[in-house]
Amino acid sequence: MTANCATNPSNFQYDPSRHSTKCPRFLFGLRGSNIGSTNRKVFFESSPISYATVDKNSTRFLLVHGTNDDVVDSATQSTAFLTPLKQAQFVARTIVVPGAGHFWITDPIEPGSFGAYAGPKALLLLKAWL
Repeated sequence: MTANCATNPSNFQYDPSRHSTKCPRFLFGLRGSNIGSTNRKVFFESSPISYATVDKNSTRFLLVHGTNDDVVDSATQSTAFLTPLKQAQFVARTIVVPGAGHFWITDPIEPGSFGAYAGPKALLLLKAWL
């Protein structure tokens, strides 16, 4: 979780340019680290990218994100995660929700809502996978 808020996934080090005030502060205490940590091992072990290997590829992934997320950059997070998953032959799919920000998932599901867009797509994938 720490990697999603303020680290660069390519080097697993704290990147102050990625820090968001919307990122929960408690995440920086995970794994015995703090916001200024330069311990690459802590970030490596905390990053799901580290575990995207062929010998662990039995898990299926559905990555869902909005195009207007101001907390997590999809290019450096979702897309950066999807690439190694595909390389390691994981079953991985993405749903990109047009116009959705970061905290849309708890909104009511009404016609035209972000949930109404993503929900049926997620259900189709779950039905196919289960």
